[in-house]
Amino acid sequence: MPSFRVRLSWNNEHIVVPVPEDLFAKGTITELLQLATNRFRQYSSVKFDVDNSFVKILTADGFAFAQSDALSAVLKDDDHLVVLDSASWIESQSKFLSGGLWADATAVDFEDNARRWARIGWSQKLSKLYCSVGRKYDTTNKLVFFTVEDLKTFPKSQTVAEVVGVDWFVRVVFCVSDSRVNAIEFHLKNKSDQRPLIKQLTLQYTADGVSAGKETVLQEPFIAPTKAYSVPQAAEIGPKITDFLPYDAEIPAPALVENKSTGSCPIELRQQDAQPFVEQNWSSSEGLQNIFVEFMAKNNSNTVATITEFKSEYLKGDVWVSCNYTSWGYKDSRFYYSVQNRCDDMYELGAGAVSKLALRAQIKLGAGPSLDHRARRLYSTLPRPLKVRFTWTDADKRTSSIEVLCNSAPPQLRDREYFEKNKGLPALFIASCDDTVAEERIHLVGFHNREKQCIEVENKLKSTTMHLYNESIRKYAYLAAKEGKTEVELEDITYDQAPFGAKVFVLVDVAEKHGYAVKTVLKTSTSESTNYFLLPVL
Repeated sequence: MPSFRVRLSWNNEHIVVPVPEDLFAKGTITELLQLATNRFRQYSSVKFDVDNSFVKILTADGFAFAQSDALSAVLKDDDHLVVLDSASWIESQSKFLSGGLWADATAVDFEDNARRWARIGWSQKLSKLYCSVGRKYDTTNKLVFFTVEDLKTFPKSQTVAEVVGVDWFVRVVFCVSDSRVNAIEFHLKNKSDQRPLIKQLTLQYTADGVSAGKETVLQEPFIAPTKAYSVPQAAEIGPKITDFLPYDAEIPAPALVENKSTGSCPIELRQQDAQPFVEQNWSSSEGLQNIFVEFMAKNNSNTVATITEFKSEYLKGDVWVSCNYTSWGYKDSRFYYSVQNRCDDMYELGAGAVSKLALRAQIKLGAGPSLDHRARRLYSTLPRPLKVRFTWTDADKRTSSIEVLCNSAPPQLRDREYFEKNKGLPALFIASCDDTVAEERIHLVGFHNREKQCIEVENKLKSTTMHLYNESIRKYAYLAAKEGKTEVELEDITYDQAPFGAKVFVLVDVAEKHGYAVKTVLKTSTSESTNYFLLPVL
């Protein structure tokens, strides 16, 4: 049987497409588009995406055909035509869609992590309603437009835009009554869904046109279990801190007691800080205990006096133990002192002069359990009160010293009131664990953010916040259930740097593929705690 042919060009690709005689005699442009799509997928040297297709045919000089045109009426043998693919056409039309979104539906498939979606809205520039769907969050696979007249004279309820795969689909469906589209539905089914998500938007007609009405979720993709869940009892091992103060409590300074140096050096020191300022600084390898004290220094001689050496010691039992090093500088504020890292410079004071002077003694603590920085705290292994002796020697080898007492108030620990006030949200759960050596209390806190419909889990050790939405909880549960696991660790919030550790798990009902509770595990050098908290309906 003889056949016709057309020469088609797409981008820089040129292919001859044979057209069977019966198709040429009875077919339309729509059927030629399908024939061209199959031909390019088979023979094009450029990859033709499986989701792409040709949507429009133009003459070589740019004139378009209607898709209902009969081939025999508009074409002749060996015509040269240009085809436009859907991806290019959609890209050219997308500029008309901004700002007119009415409603959308989107969901992640837990099997392949693809976010599929559908949208409807109004294009002000085209004065048309648009429907678009995509199999990936950054790709539009189908885009269709409708005038108000189209909506008012629609023949029957039907799908107007869809993209379909194996065990998943996205559809936009027009719901028609009295020959008019009165509602539009999204039908979105992922592989991991128990059933399709169905959302409906009603349309409102006026003399001026059409507008969006009420949006309703008709069906959720997951069927929530109706049974009541319970969780195990909390388990705690190890001692707890019993003597502590609220975190934001003001600690009053004691009264200043007269305390001045003794010895032969002409520079005399008088203590100015009623309570020396103490702090700990920790790295992964060691901790350092700093003791800062402000003094009033006076040169009691009629010549310039120069201190060539400072040193410090602390009393451990009946023995004075040398501190790591001593340095001098000045006090800037109640909790900040500007001192040198090491005491390499000499301290000089003019004849009869008076000046403020701050000294720092630093004690190596070795590797131990504590966090980065702890102000106003003496480490628990040091004597309490801690007696520190500063000694200095001038250029003439004359020596003086002064002893000061340092102490630590009970540790200041955070409680529910502090967390809720600081966050501005109600706490769903607060899990804690004490370290009685470091005098630390570590926390995992979950806040119920009703506005965002999620649980915000904060790990104070890691300074990390993780948001648990319905979708993320379902994903954890779905993937865990596939492997038969009854719990799944939220690794993004895990902290594990000895001796501290903090982990959060979602407990899973494998049969229902449902996450129903949170499990927290905390550990310190002296204690461990495991707690369970039921999840609310988000």
